[in-house]
This record gives sequence, C-alpha cells and structure tokens, in this order.
Amino acid sequence: MLQLERNSLVWPTPAGWDALRTQALQDATTQAIVGHWHGERLPLVVSRQPPGRARDLIALGLPAPLQWNRRRLAFALPAAQLAYSGRFPRLAEAAAHHRWRRAALALEHALGEALGHGTGAVQVYGSYGWQCLTGLRYLREGSDLDLRIAVPDVAAAAAVVDLLAAQRLPCRIDGELVFPDGQAVAWREMAQLFEGEVCQVLSKRLDGIALVGLADLQPCAATAVAA
Repeated sequence: MLQLERNSLVWPTPAGWDALRTQALQDATTQAIVGHWHGERLPLVVSRQPPGRARDLIALGLPAPLQWNRRRLAFALPAAQLAYSGRFPRLAEAAAHHRWRRAALALEHALGEALGHGTGAVQVYGSYGWQCLTGLRYLREGSDLDLRIAVPDVAAAAAVVDLLAAQRLPCRIDGELVFPDGQAVAWREMAQLFEGEVCQVLSKRLDGIALVGLADLQPCAATAVAA
C-alpha cells in the first residue's frame, strides 16, 4: 500500500522505471544516475507537490551522491507507476558504522520512550539516510544529521525538543517534527517558538507551506488524542 507523504520513499514499477529513463534523456549524467538506481532497485523520495501539477502525477526527488556532484534530480510519475512505499532508516541503522553509534542508540531509545513508540520512532533522511540506504558516499565534513520524528501533540514536541537540545553528538542534529495532520516543522524553529523568540514557524505539508503558531498546531494534537 502506498503512503505518499513528504520524505517517504517509493519504488517504481517496471513501467515507472521506463518512464524515468525517458525523463532522464536530457543528459548522460542523469541517464547514468537513473541507470544505477534502476540496477540497484533504489528508491526515490516523495517531494513537496508543486501547485498546478496534474492530480495523478507524484513529484519525486533523487538526490545523487558525491560521485555525481550531489546533483538533485526531479521527476514525476503517476501513482499507478509506483509499486510500494517505505521509510528512511532508523537512527540506529544510519549510525551503525559511526563512532558515535552508542550515543545515537541511546538518543533513539530516549526519544522512543518519550513518544511511547519504542524503537523505530526516529528516521534519518538527508545525507546520512541516503548513504545508509544506498551504500554510496553522501557525507562530507560538517554534514548534518537530519531526523524525522513523528510527534502526537505539542506536549510531546516540547519533550522531544528538550531531548534534542541536550544532545552532544559530533554532528549537528537537524530535521523536523511531524504532527498527525502532516504538518512538519523544523525542531530548532519549534525550540524558538517554545522559548517565545518567535510567534510563528514555517510548516511544511505535502501540498504546500504556511506560517503557523502554537494555536495552529494544537488542534491536530487534540484530534489525534480524541481518535
């Protein structure tokens, strides 16, 4: 079953791969990247859907690794040409080969307990996530650790922000908190909102962006609890 959310992963059908190869005819580098992705059966990522796009077309991204100069490719496929969907790796998986893996495992456990999810509560996208998924080199000095953390309500978001702010991993922790209605807010911006440094933050959805305040985030939490 397809779950089309921002930063969810999708694998094309054979017809989808044919369509991607056709869309990649613009240059040899793009063809090489798509050819590798097809050969290794690697996923693409669901992007924010631009306004005015045909309803059945899904905007997708393919951020290439360092060997292709981190080229960012954009494609679009009908939902019928997407076979299945999935998620980026867990924090523990993405950190498995790094010297700070124990600290990452402890952070994942603490976040899971705070959210009531147990293990697997946190996914890693960005350079760390793609390197873990593909085995190709994405990381460079100073790469951020991008976390996607699903939070049930504003109270849980505050607990997560406190945990993240207290971390001292060798890499900078970035990423976003995702509320039940699909609103995603950068955790550092949420920290500023909680501290009263700002009154609004940028909320990203699958189909658009908006400036929101705490009052705009509270109703989705209440709905989730009532359900």
